[in-house]
Amino acid sequence: MTLEFESRPCNESFARVSAAAFLAQLNPTVEEVADVKTAISEAVTNAMIHGYRQEKGKIQMKCVLDLEEKKENFSSQVVSANFFTTEDVRIYAEPAELVEIGDIRRNGDQNVLFSLTGKKAGSGNLYVASADGSVVSEPVAFTVRTAEEKEQAERPVYYTAIGEYWHFSEECAREDYPDVTYDWKGNSREVDRSLIHVLKVPQMGVVGNKTACPKCASDT
Repeated sequence: MTLEFESRPCNESFARVSAAAFLAQLNPTVEEVADVKTAISEAVTNAMIHGYRQEKGKIQMKCVLDLEEKKENFSSQVVSANFFTTEDVRIYAEPAELVEIGDIRRNGDQNVLFSLTGKKAGSGNLYVASADGSVVSEPVAFTVRTAEEKEQAERPVYYTAIGEYWHFSEECAREDYPDVTYDWKGNSREVDRSLIHVLKVPQMGVVGNKTACPKCASDT
C-alpha cells in the first residue's frame, strides 16, 4: 500500500489509521497496533517539522506486508544494508545481554529484516556487519523498557513545533509558545494562542531536543 498526502498536521491521524487498517489483516494485538501507530506518528511529524519546516509538501507512506511467516512477541526492525557486497551479514548488540537477535533475512537488495526480543531493561546499540567484520554500520540506538517504564513512555504529552518543552497538558503547551513569531523576511506578528497547533504524542514520540516542562513535572 502506498499513500501520498499533504504535509498537514491533520493528516497525521489519517496516516496512523490507514497503517492500522492495513495491519489489521494480520490480526495483531492491541499493543502491536499501538506500536505501529506511534512509529507512524513520529515519522509523519518528523517529515512535517524537519523535512518541510511546516511548509506545504507531499509525504509518501509505503506499507509492505510479508505473508511468508508471522512471528509472535517481537518487534522487527529494518536496517539499511545496501553497502554490503555479500549475502551474508551478522547483527549484534552492545551490551549483548539486553536483547536476543534472530530470524535474520534479507528483504530485497537494500534491507535486512530481523527479530529483536528484549531480555533485560537498558539501552544500547545495534550494528549490522559483513560476515567477515570488515564493514560495520553506524550504531542504531535501542531501549528495552520495564513495564512501568513502557507505561510512562506511552503517556500522552503535548508540545508545539517551536516551544521549548513537552508538557502533560495542552494548555501548558500553548503557554510555552512564543508571544511573537517572525517570517522569513524578519517581519514580526503577534501569536493568537487559540490557533496554535499542539501535537499530542506518546512521551517516547517527542521529536527534537525538547525536555520536560519544569512546571508540569512539579505538578505530577
